[in-house]
Amino acid sequence: MAVTKAANIRTRILVVEDEPIVALDLQLRLQRMGYDVPVAVASGEEALAAAQDTPPDLVLMDINLEGQMDGIEAADRLAQHHVPVVYLTAYSNDRTLERAKITEPYGYLLKPFEERELQTTIEVAIYKHHAQEALRLAHDQLEMRVAERTAELRLANESLQLEIDERGRRDARRLALARVREQIWRMQARADLRSVAESVWESLEGLGIPFAHCGINVVEPGSVRLGSAGPGPDSGSERLEPEMVVRSYDRKRQGSWRDLTNEDPEAAAVVLGMWQAGKVVYRSDLTATDLAGDPLGEAARLRQEYGNTRSVLDVPFSHGTLAINSAEPGAFSGDDIIILQELAEALSEGFHRLDDLQQLAAERERLAVTLRSIGDSVVATDSEGRIVLMNPVAESLSGWTQGEAEGRSFAEVFRIVDERSRQIRDSPVDHVLNTGATVNLDLHTVLVARDGSEQPVSTSSAPIRDDEGKTVGVVLVSRDVGVQRRMEEEVLKSEKLESLGVLAGGIAHDFNNILTTIVGYLSLARIDIDPASELYENLSEVESAADRATDLTHQLLAFAKGGAPIRKAASIADIIRDSATFTMRGSNVRCDFRLDGQLWPAEVDRGQISQVIQNLVLNADQAMPTGGRMDVWAENLVVDASNGLPLSPGRYIRITVKDQGVGIGEEDVARIFDPYFTTKDTGSGLGLATAYAIARNHEGHITVASEPGKGTRFDVYLPATTAQVEQDTADARPPTYGEGRILVLDDEDSIRRLADDLLSRLGYEAECVADGSHALAAYVRARHEGRAFDAVLMDLTVPGGMGGRETVARILEVDPDACTIVCSGYSDDPVMAEYADYGFRGVVAKPYDIGELSRVLARVLSTRPNS
Repeated sequence: MAVTKAANIRTRILVVEDEPIVALDLQLRLQRMGYDVPVAVASGEEALAAAQDTPPDLVLMDINLEGQMDGIEAADRLAQHHVPVVYLTAYSNDRTLERAKITEPYGYLLKPFEERELQTTIEVAIYKHHAQEALRLAHDQLEMRVAERTAELRLANESLQLEIDERGRRDARRLALARVREQIWRMQARADLRSVAESVWESLEGLGIPFAHCGINVVEPGSVRLGSAGPGPDSGSERLEPEMVVRSYDRKRQGSWRDLTNEDPEAAAVVLGMWQAGKVVYRSDLTATDLAGDPLGEAARLRQEYGNTRSVLDVPFSHGTLAINSAEPGAFSGDDIIILQELAEALSEGFHRLDDLQQLAAERERLAVTLRSIGDSVVATDSEGRIVLMNPVAESLSGWTQGEAEGRSFAEVFRIVDERSRQIRDSPVDHVLNTGATVNLDLHTVLVARDGSEQPVSTSSAPIRDDEGKTVGVVLVSRDVGVQRRMEEEVLKSEKLESLGVLAGGIAHDFNNILTTIVGYLSLARIDIDPASELYENLSEVESAADRATDLTHQLLAFAKGGAPIRKAASIADIIRDSATFTMRGSNVRCDFRLDGQLWPAEVDRGQISQVIQNLVLNADQAMPTGGRMDVWAENLVVDASNGLPLSPGRYIRITVKDQGVGIGEEDVARIFDPYFTTKDTGSGLGLATAYAIARNHEGHITVASEPGKGTRFDVYLPATTAQVEQDTADARPPTYGEGRILVLDDEDSIRRLADDLLSRLGYEAECVADGSHALAAYVRARHEGRAFDAVLMDLTVPGGMGGRETVARILEVDPDACTIVCSGYSDDPVMAEYADYGFRGVVAKPYDIGELSRVLARVLSTRPNS
């Protein structure tokens, strides 16, 4: 029985035979064999239809069938549906058999055939078909599994590729962000933003973000404006508010900033608003923005500025906004926004760091300025005593720069010895680090500098502690007490000169009055004597002696208390050259001048400064009796607070006189400016004392440095001025005669007689009085009588009475146009130097001669109203 083993179902066979008898016989035979043969058909078309309705397990197909479709064609169509076919044939040609082979039948039965042969062929075909079906099914399953696996692999590959692509994008983003961060961290100033902007543009291009333009808008404080305080206790008042300025740096204007606040205030307002809101603003389609309404007209401005612009993305950061735009609507994705936010975050970090750097630089500058401004040496060490900081004063004292000293121990750089015992002192740093207590070194401490020079110092040391109170270093402040000692010596010297000046001033005043009479009458007598006579020569010798006495008086007056010089703006170079050249006439010493061509002028008493130069040049000449070279220099100098000289900071002229002479011993240098001290066999000892006093009275100073056998150097410091240089108009013309009434005030009877004689000889009518009260009464009386005085010549100092200073004020109350002239040889007041400030129109210094008096009178009288 032919049945299927799997389901115990009989094998269904379709018989295709066009001979009805043969078909019926075959159907019956097969049924007897146990096969299911529901139908037998006679054509290929019927076979296909039957197989479609009820698929058979096997088809017995006659090759030669009547109709349009023969058995071979029908078998080929059935094979497409995996239906096995066994051919039945009685006769067929080779061509037909070749066609049949192509269909790959499961067997052939030649008519007539026996039942055994039929059954065997059928069973073999069925078995073969089952085997092939199993094989095909296995193949299909394998192909399906391969296809499924292939699909899985494809999905895995696609997922892997997506992950690789995403990782690549992350790496690219990370590298781009790192490139931008690198440029940001290189920023040292706002101007460095150009390189940052370029790196941002390159990074956006590298990441494939479809932008057309990219800009960085920076918001920073500008000028300060006034704002209302608003409601509250301060309502109605105004407060200061910084005005925020917006500056733009975009790709369109590479290399230059754009000031949006001034050039496009509306655009600046938009940027400022987005920055203050602190949120990402994405306009994906500006056309839609236009339709929805754009009160600020931003879309139109953007198109005008950048051309066809549809989408704009603005991302704020700490100091502004990062903006990109595109000509395409919706050009930027969510990832693009994330990338812009990361770049904005990097910009925020960079600008915060830049602010920190600027604050740090400002703190360092303030610290540096503070340290530079401190006149003392400041040194800081770490917890191990190594130097970490030195100010310029410390560098100057030690001879080490901070770069050289940094990291070295304090004791290596600052060698401190006891001034008296010459023993090395213990390091104050070690003591502070060990005990945590402050240390003060007394005034007998000497600092040995790097070059071996020594400087007396006073040092204070204190610990540097952290927030927990732990000692992390030491700060040491050292003061150069050598300057203090020199200042004390200068003060003592000034006090000594001042006490002597009180005596000298009194002597000079009385002596000047005597000289005034002598010089006056000499000048008067020489007018009446023939210059060719012997008497004229004798009087000339007397006058020469009087001049020498006058010079001595001037030296006494130079350091008299309060003896103010009569100053005028003058060319110091001219005074130096004239005075030195005059003094060096006939000398065997060569004088080399080196005077700055741009030497500042100074307000000085020409006669007194000339006397200083003469004294210094004369001393240098006498120090080289066998000849040599003398250097006379003058240069501009700006003196600061740390100069070590008793001078106020400002502009000065330094005059140097240097010789190659015998020099001065160390014990004598300290006394060189003392009055009446001299190292020469001949000399009064007043020359250098006078020079010192003159320099002091000019708010200047004079110093000396000398070494036996190597010469001496004097430096004179005089304050410079910006006033215009006044030309010296003094000449040697004969007396100027005139007319008018002159009132003379002087307490000395001899000087009143001299003044009367001199004025009479010059053509004037004189009236002389002894004190100010009589002068005022005479002046008022003369005005009432209609015989007013044309000028008043008055002595400044009248012991026991009203002097010229008070008298001139009283006279000017009576007559504001009074012509008054002050005359004195010594005064406690600066009236002689600033006479115009006290109402005087002229000044005559005692002793005066007839020529000087006549010229002053002529000049003053020419200033009278209606003169």
